[in-house]
Amino acid sequence: MGRGNGTSFPKGRLPQVWPCLLAVALWMWALPLQAHRVAELALEAEFQADGSFVCRVTLDPRLFLAADPSAMPPVGPEWFLDQDPEAWGKSQLQAAERLSELLKTSLGKRVLDWKGASWQAMDGNSNEPLTRDSAETHLLATLRGRVESGQGPFAVSLAASSPVALIVLTQRPDDEKPQVQALFAGETSQGLEVPQAKAAWSVLKLPAMLAFAMAFFAAWRRRRSRSV
Repeated sequence: MGRGNGTSFPKGRLPQVWPCLLAVALWMWALPLQAHRVAELALEAEFQADGSFVCRVTLDPRLFLAADPSAMPPVGPEWFLDQDPEAWGKSQLQAAERLSELLKTSLGKRVLDWKGASWQAMDGNSNEPLTRDSAETHLLATLRGRVESGQGPFAVSLAASSPVALIVLTQRPDDEKPQVQALFAGETSQGLEVPQAKAAWSVLKLPAMLAFAMAFFAAWRRRRSRSV
């Protein structure tokens, strides 16, 4: 896994999710006043007509750096910028393991493995790449794949032990705008039917049938010519 260039969440989608963000904000106000606010998880999943997809999740590193994330102040940019490649590799593994504990992202019976994601450090306020001037560090995980033929709907479950809520945005080719859901600890999103990749047999079916028909016709003509 490498640092990569990543892709931040589109800013223009914020007005579409404000009801969910309001619900999350009200939930966060119920926390003790002395606690530090920990950003909710945000997952964006985009599905294409050919069956390909990309899932992106923003993660506050305090979720894996501290047993009680709300007891830890926001993580500054130096945490990431001062890491050497070996330390950054270990941090990515920690982040992937924690994300897999918090989220179960599935396509039918297939559970997506976040250990295959690429990671990028982001400015927690602007969702832009991290700089020395950033006040808070978040991580962006990007996972790409294909929905194979016959796989079931896309769904996300948030662990009952999760200390933060989850915002889920999904986009399919025919959707005019992203579908938005807010999940709290122990909840599962509604199943979403998504485009699937065509099976290899269906792609090759017509050419194979034509080739078989031509071979059969050629054999039939040879037999007929011999019998005349």
